[in-house]
Amino acid sequence: MRICGPRPVRELGDDDVRWFLTDPAVGERSPIPPGATRALGVVIGPEGGWSDEERGLFGHALRLGSTILRTETAALVGATRCLQLAGRL
Repeated sequence: MRICGPRPVRELGDDDVRWFLTDPAVGERSPIPPGATRALGVVIGPEGGWSDEERGLFGHALRLGSTILRTETAALVGATRCLQLAGRL
């Protein structure tokens, strides 16, 4: 597992990674199939939320709960949620 620093959303075009947007305003889309082996990436949103344009860049969304989390906590919760959905936790 690797946690990266801040990067512009448009730089996340790596085709080998299935990127998941975290957004409480969006329901969970395209859940992770159990036993998934493809690399997963979780994008933690900005304090003010995502713009509609930014939301449109992602086909997958992941819910981290209804509580607003600090960035450091959201990264760990996101990684844990991915492991849980892939059946590896």
